[in-house]
Amino acid sequence: MAEGKLTKEELREDPLVTALAELKTFIQTQGNVLAIVLAVVIALGAGFLIVRRVAARAEQAAAVLLIEGEGQYMSENPTEALNKFQQAMDRHKNTRSGKIAMLRVADCQLELGNLEEARRLYQRFLDRAPRDGLVRSSALRGLASTLDTMGQKEEAGRTFLKAAEIAASPMRPDDLVSAGNAFLDAGKAGEAEAAFQKVIETFPESPRVRDAREGLEMAKARAGAP
Repeated sequence: MAEGKLTKEELREDPLVTALAELKTFIQTQGNVLAIVLAVVIALGAGFLIVRRVAARAEQAAAVLLIEGEGQYMSENPTEALNKFQQAMDRHKNTRSGKIAMLRVADCQLELGNLEEARRLYQRFLDRAPRDGLVRSSALRGLASTLDTMGQKEEAGRTFLKAAEIAASPMRPDDLVSAGNAFLDAGKAGEAEAAFQKVIETFPESPRVRDAREGLEMAKARAGAP
């Protein structure tokens, strides 16, 4: 039986299902239009509650798999973590935890060196326009890291910048430094200088300011090189 569905025993014991059965009997005995309309309205409401219950069970099952996967990931076992995240994504793709699982599958693929698959999944996740800013920034950061590892430095830099634009993210200084470094590797000294300068000006208390100053000096040196 698929996870999240009610068993036959549970359906027989469910008061909503019992009420629907009684409504059916009522319609058969009364047979007038008002009774039928009333029964339909109540049945729709009862059906909605059953659907909500099934959806809640699916979310719970997906959340359990997600937590188990996180435990494996924290234990530095990305292969087992990938298995758990993949199950959550495949079985419960319409739940919130199932959607988050797609992001974590991409993270595992990146760690395992499956770069093209990681890139595809990060992009697929972002195409669905996640509403949570922190989740979106995490996906952008993962995609940028994948592109950087693939040698697509300039595109990586621009993707890190997109992650740094999300105000809710506490990782903005890190993303800007990463963008600057990617631009340096791409030979884009001007873009690198702008990214490092933004760290210094916008996040003066960040511990990444030191890295930004060093990167800025390097960017300026490269920009002035013949």
